[in-house]
Amino acid sequence: MKRILVTKSDFFFDISTARPTQADVQTAIQAGDAFMFAVVDEVEDKSSERQEYEASSGNSYTTRDAMSGMRPVFTLSAYEFVNYLSFNNRQVRIFEFDHKDFLKGCKLDGNSDQFAGFATQCFDVENRTRPTDSSSVVQTPISIKYANPNEYRENVLVMDGMSFLENVNSLLDVAITATDEALTGVTIQALVDATGSPVIGLVLDDFQILNDAGTEVTPSAVTDNDDGTYAVLANLAAGTYTVGLQKPSDMTTEGYEELAKAEITTS
Repeated sequence: MKRILVTKSDFFFDISTARPTQADVQTAIQAGDAFMFAVVDEVEDKSSERQEYEASSGNSYTTRDAMSGMRPVFTLSAYEFVNYLSFNNRQVRIFEFDHKDFLKGCKLDGNSDQFAGFATQCFDVENRTRPTDSSSVVQTPISIKYANPNEYRENVLVMDGMSFLENVNSLLDVAITATDEALTGVTIQALVDATGSPVIGLVLDDFQILNDAGTEVTPSAVTDNDDGTYAVLANLAAGTYTVGLQKPSDMTTEGYEELAKAEITTS
């Protein structure tokens, strides 16, 4: 297995007219409906067999159906690990992307037009391992148990030729600060929170300015200074504003999500 695509429990791709594209997956990520996990280093099968009880009469009774599950292991930074913990013990759905470029999911409730991940009953982000020597690394296992055996058997659905998923990544958290506020605009700095590296290439429609009543003030122009700072022009009155980025689904530039807006006061 290469990667897993984790989605909200009610999410599915509509495949009534076409199979999912890279744009469809990226749109789901931008909307907060999906999250692409890092490359899987190794995976352990955690499936369990069906259990039966045989009565003295000779009759057999199924006490538990066979359940599918796995334990993928990831090499994550401390920052990534904290992000992954936000999924801990949540009911989600999981698409499996393998080394043959197949994307495995299910027909949601048997509907051939709805391509969904497998529902989980357990999604447990385990403690990070400790390196045993200089040649080992810190790793993070995740224990996953699927909730519905029928999704993994009768309703399983596999899409081939999905190699583009190797190039799909989830949103990067962006730290926003603001300086040089004036009635004519403000300078906004955008840095990738995990690394401190500048966010380059944002455009006018990516930015948002809100007054103290929550009403949006539309910027009129932006200059990218190529160092993570942007001179954003807007017609501002004296008062308090919050400035930063639009929500990811409304941004022109893909792949970013602000942690919080910065507050400024103009006079």
